[in-house]
Amino acid sequence: MSLTESENDQGDLGVRSWERRPRAWVIRPGNKDVRKELSQHCLESNIACIGWEIGSPSPDILFDDLRDLINETYPNHSDGARSNYLGQIWPFISEIEEGDYIITPNYSRNSQGSKHKKAKRRTNFSALMIGICTSTYHPSPHGSPEGDRMRIAVDWKVKKWNASQLGSGITRYLNQPKTVCRLDDNVSSRIESFLETGSTRRYWWVNQNTSWGEESSLGIVTAPVKGKKGQKIQHHLNVARIYEGDVILHYRKGSLVAVSEALTNSAEMQRPYSGADDRWQKEVNLVHCWYDHLPESIPKNDISLRMEGKEPFTKDGAVRQGYMFPLELNFIERLIEDHEDRLAGTALRPGKTFIFQGNPDLWDFDSYLDTAKSGDVDNWKVSQAKNQMSTGDRVLFWKSGEEAGIYATGTLIGEPYLRDADERLKIDDENELGIDYQYRGSISPPLLKDELIEHPILKDLGVIKFPNATNYQLDADEWGAIRSLLTRYKTSSSDANEEGMDGSVLSLGEDLLFDPTNFFVEVEELLDDRPQAIFYGPPGTGKTWAALKLAEVLAGDESRIKLVQFHPSYAYEDFIEGWRPTEDGSFNITDGPLKRMAADAAANTDDTFVLVIDEINRANLSKVLGELFFLLEYRDRSITLQYSDTEFQLPENLKIIGTMNTADRSIALVDAALRRRFHFHGFFPDREPIQGLLRRWLDAQGKTDLLWVADLIDAANNKLDERDLAIGPSHFMKADLDEDKVQMVWKRSIMPYIEDHYFDDPDQATEFTYDQLRNNTQP
Repeated sequence: MSLTESENDQGDLGVRSWERRPRAWVIRPGNKDVRKELSQHCLESNIACIGWEIGSPSPDILFDDLRDLINETYPNHSDGARSNYLGQIWPFISEIEEGDYIITPNYSRNSQGSKHKKAKRRTNFSALMIGICTSTYHPSPHGSPEGDRMRIAVDWKVKKWNASQLGSGITRYLNQPKTVCRLDDNVSSRIESFLETGSTRRYWWVNQNTSWGEESSLGIVTAPVKGKKGQKIQHHLNVARIYEGDVILHYRKGSLVAVSEALTNSAEMQRPYSGADDRWQKEVNLVHCWYDHLPESIPKNDISLRMEGKEPFTKDGAVRQGYMFPLELNFIERLIEDHEDRLAGTALRPGKTFIFQGNPDLWDFDSYLDTAKSGDVDNWKVSQAKNQMSTGDRVLFWKSGEEAGIYATGTLIGEPYLRDADERLKIDDENELGIDYQYRGSISPPLLKDELIEHPILKDLGVIKFPNATNYQLDADEWGAIRSLLTRYKTSSSDANEEGMDGSVLSLGEDLLFDPTNFFVEVEELLDDRPQAIFYGPPGTGKTWAALKLAEVLAGDESRIKLVQFHPSYAYEDFIEGWRPTEDGSFNITDGPLKRMAADAAANTDDTFVLVIDEINRANLSKVLGELFFLLEYRDRSITLQYSDTEFQLPENLKIIGTMNTADRSIALVDAALRRRFHFHGFFPDREPIQGLLRRWLDAQGKTDLLWVADLIDAANNKLDERDLAIGPSHFMKADLDEDKVQMVWKRSIMPYIEDHYFDDPDQATEFTYDQLRNNTQP
């Protein structure tokens, strides 16, 4: 199936196009009042339908006639609204073709509803129906239910599927507010793959020549966002299409040399190394990957299916010039069939993973690491798991002792065999087995036991619980957790760019499980533009925690960070300067935290200082900030303070981050003057970067049996129907979380909050009890 691109139709991300056939569409059945019933109606009737008051136009209606019909039907609606209706109805009538993929939210899966109008407009959903259009638009027959005035025929292939299993990169596009929405070709390709294989994974080919050394060592693929003249280059923009779980083939100097798996969705950020093209483009799309280097590369001439004329090959079978190209599934299937042994242990043919621990009395691990080179072949004693080992399996080498941990990696070769007498650790053990391995390289810094025993999954590693054995097999969750830690180590040491950006800013969003992970990169860039920001949102969304973590990264030292909390009695004298009593009964002008910190920043201009103001809107800001309103906007000017009568200036290297609770009624006190002086960053459970945070945290903590807690909160927030009062995820982000703990938090923290909100309608509050919501959010 071919994929073509439109240079002029790439969307706001610069990577979208809609030229692919078949296309993919989201269609929400009928109108929002009857969608639950219509989901079942669509399944039973093998249709997708929409309902508008214009009735059932003829399939041959012209564009101008449809526009006139909409104008006549909705004379009191705005021009923008009528244009929006036209932009949805016209594609449904004229553009959807047989063979196109149809994705419809299955609203009948959710038993709870909402009486609030805003909740009905929510676009989030958990279940999908996926099908293929078998007949284009035709008017609905007489007697069709409300909401079914226009329809297409659909062969529903998937009737109820968890939307989260399609991945956040796809559901982000599916959560569109429109009734009819055409999805980009990347999503269309993934839907096609999903229907064929049950997985949305895509496969990519990357040409890495000059970039190979840096990118393979850092575990990334990256390409500039724009070309030298500011143009968009498709084989670069393909990097932005990569989602977590995709597989990449790495080609250099005439051969495939590695296979990697994407560990993150692509994100736009600063290039973490100095490439040759950095002279013209530092902003890149970047994906973190886990590289598996092939022990034996695959030359281009050994690739039997080169699919002449299709990416990444030219009509004569040569490899195209360019960086990143999509691959078709039949190419991957043939490659695996032809080179099964060479691909063993990679994401295309994943094997098992083992930990090997050597006896410290018999093996000098430190000396081995000093002399071993990548590609060296050696052998190891096999005791446990001997029947599970095979060629291509991964091995991690464990050093025991005071600095115990994982220090190196390798790949198994062949099967276990009887060791010769001169290889045996015990001369009299005639049945001692060994296995050959190829050393891949050391891990720097090593993954130490002290960190592993604090990890919710890795604390139970066999090498930790039973330290006297030689071989241990890891399960999939254990290897996934170790891989994530190793990738974090690999990238964190290299996240600095030429302009001195602290690399931790790039990984902070990943560490805090924010999506997009580059959220804090934008915050830092805006702090350079205007050195003060406010994180605002309802309680429990991690505003203060995120502000302090960002302050640690920006300042680099706790001594350059100060936290103050505003409250109704906080005053100018507490914050900037004021008269304070002394021990001898007199009064002195005493500097407040802002003035003291400004002095430190002015004396150390090479360092960054960060003042975090928690609950900034709870004080009378006009009285507390005083002259600061002027200085926040004009950092290069000074002003005379009212008590000391001295000149005061805010240095540029003093950053101010405030947090603002939108559930607090005092938010109304924040006037336009303050809003103009701060950049505002929203922390809301239904918006990036917080949306889905609890699910990601539960998954990272290995608490997948508690994912229903996120559904519980979503159900409550849908009923609340007020974004500023939504329940945040941090209430439940506790290491010892279990169902009993969830109930206790709900009873003692959430319900009092709900009851306070509905103090004048106690019956409404009863709809939010734990038992009431739990019954409606069964896993």
